[in-house]
Amino acid sequence: MEEYLIFSDESGSWASQNGKKNPPIYVRSWVKIRKQECERLDLRSNIDNILKQNKIEILFTFTCLEEFYTRKFKAREDNIAYIDNAINTLEQRVHKKYLLEIPKRVRDGINYILFLYVYEKWHIEDALEKLWDCNNKYTFIFEKPQFTQKDYKKVISSTRIAGNYKILKANSHIGLKIADRLARFFNKKIIEKLSKDETIDKRIKDYYKKIILTNLKTEGNCAAGVNKVFLSGRFNLTMEESKLIKTLNELNKS
Repeated sequence: MEEYLIFSDESGSWASQNGKKNPPIYVRSWVKIRKQECERLDLRSNIDNILKQNKIEILFTFTCLEEFYTRKFKAREDNIAYIDNAINTLEQRVHKKYLLEIPKRVRDGINYILFLYVYEKWHIEDALEKLWDCNNKYTFIFEKPQFTQKDYKKVISSTRIAGNYKILKANSHIGLKIADRLARFFNKKIIEKLSKDETIDKRIKDYYKKIILTNLKTEGNCAAGVNKVFLSGRFNLTMEESKLIKTLNELNKS
């Protein structure tokens, strides 16, 4: 029985930050390394050299935020409609400006719960499906997420990971540094370029093909090592998703 560590980090926010527009896609990177191999590394190890050795396995999972915010959740629609109606009734009586904050806070709270317990959970489930098997031992190590640790632990505990996980601070382990580098690269150098209709330059394409692609050892539902959460006939692909999937498959073939 082999023992593995699987590190994960995110890039992109599921929620708007200080009024700024969301990046179009939320990404999680997953980095699977044999524990014995990982013990030979430290925080000073060169990440590119590690990737070039082809001794790790990488998976990316992503969610298009347009899909999340337009998906018909009955709980979201019913509760927001109820609150809006209640606030409108109150405004007619007391005209308190601070009441206008309530619907937004309620929306934020509902979206927090839905993204965490539905989408974020299935990022984890997708990683389990692709990287976990019953013949080996695994410990999952997450960088501190955007959600509260108490809430995140509840979600993790509802999966097969159960007690075999840790949540650590950013850059506290070389495995997390690798996961952070990969998630940022995928989101900043590929997804954001595509969303702005900018050309991905040759240097970035070469890095993806020569350094990252060789470590994408599992077949994703979009491209090698890349899984879209909830890819099914229920939801049409957004423009951002279509461009991303087309670009990844072109890079895989070239």
